[in-house]
Amino acid sequence: MQYGRETTDPQNEIFDILTSNGELTGETAARWLVHRNGLWHPAFHLWIAWSSPDGLRVLLQRRSLTKDTMPGRVDVSVGGHFQAGEFVPGRPLAPSVLAAIAREVREELGCAFEPSSVQWLGTRWSEATQANVCDREVQYLYLWLRHEPLVAVEPDPREVAALLAVSVRGLLELLEQERLSVEALVLWSSESGVEPTRSGEAVSLADLVPGRQRYWRLILRLLEQIEVRGEFPTELLELRDTSAAETGSDRIGFHS
Repeated sequence: MQYGRETTDPQNEIFDILTSNGELTGETAARWLVHRNGLWHPAFHLWIAWSSPDGLRVLLQRRSLTKDTMPGRVDVSVGGHFQAGEFVPGRPLAPSVLAAIAREVREELGCAFEPSSVQWLGTRWSEATQANVCDREVQYLYLWLRHEPLVAVEPDPREVAALLAVSVRGLLELLEQERLSVEALVLWSSESGVEPTRSGEAVSLADLVPGRQRYWRLILRLLEQIEVRGEFPTELLELRDTSAAETGSDRIGFHS
């Protein structure tokens, strides 16, 4: 497949093909074909957050410039595909599913990960088009709520260009267009090596992966409510987003 530039993503990686409802079709295809033909396939997003003296913070990553989708954009803490045979519809905590997430955490963050520490938040159907790529994913959404920030990280520079710690409140205000940018602490950069730079970087809406503003607002509000209430919501998220439109409800259900 021709992207018009070099990519470090393995284009012959095999994915399961899904129906638009997220069920297995029994068919598989290579990554390049899945993205060229816009085939539905399974993926996940893992959000990592922690409390700090300045309020709740969330980890974001700037994608490597060699990624085949959304290069250089600021994205969720960890995102990845399930390889063929790993995804189990309706079983987000299945051993093969959690093992795949642990693999991606090692690849993207280079740190240890305990699968029992994650909470499943729900499912998102994502459709995004750019250049010669039509990316249709059924994403399982997870939260890793920590007591402290990640310290020992060593990301793969082929996957990640930088790791950023951002105020949840500040990021929400950016997404709600109450400010032009939010200050991010650079925890790691491919330009500086594995040692934290601890420098600041201004992140604007133009830096973020497009088509996800409603989704991000909902997750960030959810994080704030979890911190205040000390409990997870009673309802699982079901989101359907595209790069052209954002639809659906921002309601989050908690115990009364």
